Amino acid sequence: MTTAVTVTTVARTWWARAVLALLVAVLIADTPEHDAAGGGGVADGAARAAHATQVADTAAARSGAARPDTGTAGLDPGSGAVRAVEAAAGAGAADVAARADRALDISSADHRALDAGSDAVAQTPVTLARGSASYSLAVQARHDGEGVAEVTARAPGVDWAVPGAESAVLAIAVDGVPATDLVVPAAHPIIRQVQLGRLRAGAHTLTITLDGQASSAGAQTVVIDELSVSAVAPRTPGAPDPLVYAPILYGRSLPEFGGLFQNNHTDTPLLAWHTQAPVAGRPGHTVLEYSVMFSNEDGGTGDDPGYLQARWGRQTDIEWVYRVELDAAGSVVPGSAVYQGPNHVTLPFTGRYENGHPVLRTCTGNNMVCAVIAGAGAGAGGGAGGMRFFLAADHELAAGEAREQMMDAAGWTYQLSAAEARREEKIEPVASAYTPALSDLRNYLYVVIRKTTSVPAVSVASVAPALAWVGTTVGVRLAGDPDVLYRSDHMISGWSVQQDGAVATAVELPPGTKLADIATLEVLRAPAGVVDPGSTVTVTGVERAIMLDADGLPAPGSLTWSGRVTLTASEPDAVLVRP
Repeated sequence: MTTAVTVTTVARTWWARAVLALLVAVLIADTPEHDAAGGGGVADGAARAAHATQVADTAAARSGAARPDTGTAGLDPGSGAVRAVEAAAGAGAADVAARADRALDISSADHRALDAGSDAVAQTPVTLARGSASYSLAVQARHDGEGVAEVTARAPGVDWAVPGAESAVLAIAVDGVPATDLVVPAAHPIIRQVQLGRLRAGAHTLTITLDGQASSAGAQTVVIDELSVSAVAPRTPGAPDPLVYAPILYGRSLPEFGGLFQNNHTDTPLLAWHTQAPVAGRPGHTVLEYSVMFSNEDGGTGDDPGYLQARWGRQTDIEWVYRVELDAAGSVVPGSAVYQGPNHVTLPFTGRYENGHPVLRTCTGNNMVCAVIAGAGAGAGGGAGGMRFFLAADHELAAGEAREQMMDAAGWTYQLSAAEARREEKIEPVASAYTPALSDLRNYLYVVIRKTTSVPAVSVASVAPALAWVGTTVGVRLAGDPDVLYRSDHMISGWSVQQDGAVATAVELPPGTKLADIATLEVLRAPAGVVDPGSTVTVTGVERAIMLDADGLPAPGSLTWSGRVTLTASEPDAVLVRP
């Protein structure tokens, strides 16, 4: 076995966007518009339907003068793979600059919209106030394609951790038709990508309104620091095009969790992406699967945040929502579309589409989805009332990779899930690494290991299914107290990692622990019950082990390891990393 010691600092510059922006003509106009909704929510879908009509009216076509933009200079934070980086000479100037920029985002390098140049770039900053005029941007699409907007926005005075001031909500429309809502959850800028639906070549008008009804009461203004829009050309014929089939997701509206606009403060969709895989026995066929990251989950595993942290290594909720098979020509195979319904049951999709995009609704406390049925009234079962999310899903997660790397690339998702946990009083008041209750999220080592589990040697599944699995626990010893082993499962049966592949967990450590304090990183075999089925666990890698900094963002540095150890009943543990 070997220990990988690599320093990686990621710092992205966007000077190319500035050059492109200078070539773009932008039409901007502000026309007075009054949002009579105020700050409160409404109780039924009919009211939301009326409100959607109002927002659409607000987004009527505007015209104005063309002005160029000078682009942006955004930097991503580094997330290195380095053994005890803080023991080294410290972060370089580029890393310091990267971490000083709080506009953290999924890298846009794979967005064809940005690579090809935008169809419209706004003159920014733009400030929208509750009840004030909408903002309009003229878009001249050079070709037919899926609309993608990249928005960097902040809301002064907004804090996802503060009741009543959690977020401001922007309603984005194209040619008067609602496209997506965008939740702005912080006073610092965050870069987001959203889809706008299919755009024909030619002139369009994008309008953005600060939605007074959907926003938290304490949200008064939003500042848009950067805004660009592109019609992304279709891919080469026969190549899967994830933008074309990405789902539209209506927000959850269950009364027990806050009613129609609850996603303005709880379990809000943050990111979307896709995976793709070939179909066995059907050459040229591809399965596209779309996933969504939510800020937390109010039901299911989210009922016990300590358990969620141990089993999944995060407080966000990640769910696949829609899957479809494409043939060799890139067309949908009839009858192949499915979605993840309540109780994690895979169901055939028989709902409605908008220009090829399936329309779903989050319909359970643990963020499962239901199909939106054509003709159903807004707010009714399966209807299309409430908040609307159309997150850009063209980022591809490679098959077999840990979903948690999406959080690492968008560090603000750690901040948001921590803020929600604090507001919902899920964090123990006095942090202790010896108790299973959820601690301050900065007290954890976040680990992704790669492992496989053998078939049980003793067949107990028919008698007690829960006993048919041997889980895996990650342990940590600290240099200052090597006799204490901190375990991700807190020595609780059933809290071990019980999935194979690249899987995540988190180990709670004493407050103030740094990566450089870690003496060993270990793995332990953990039978799920009193009967040991005899399975073996083979661990082949630690893909990352990171901590959060004082701001709750991924700190520079990571522990990594590659090799092969097999855990058995007679040899149930192994040290992977040591000084």
